[in-house]
Amino acid sequence: MIRSCARGSVLMLMPAGLLIVFVLGSISIEFAAVSMRQRALYNAADAAANDAATYAIDRVVLRATGEVVLDPTLVEEVVSDSLRAQGIVLVSAPLIEVSADGKSIHLELVQHVPFVIARALAGGDGTVVRANVRVTTVEST
Repeated sequence: MIRSCARGSVLMLMPAGLLIVFVLGSISIEFAAVSMRQRALYNAADAAANDAATYAIDRVVLRATGEVVLDPTLVEEVVSDSLRAQGIVLVSAPLIEVSADGKSIHLELVQHVPFVIARALAGGDGTVVRANVRVTTVEST
């Protein structure tokens, strides 16, 4: 038999349960948004590095020796053009390293990702995501 003084006690716990559901839901939305932006940044870095590896071949060396070597100046130009065409806004300039033998490119991008729901709370307005890509040229036979 239910006592009359215990009636409605579950009603008092409902706001706490609802708050927990909202907090867990917002955490999952924030995590998904940051993961999605990090994946998009990685895809942009990969595309920019592939563009550079394809377009920035030093034509003078290729014609003289037949060897595929990347021109570092042209690599930087192509990466910048590719990122600009994709609409990528970075926190700092991209780190672009061409190997000493001119066969590979290392590209590092850093982007600020604003929070979706947590920006309503006091504290930071977002987080920083990074993408590292290494691309190596391969000569066809």
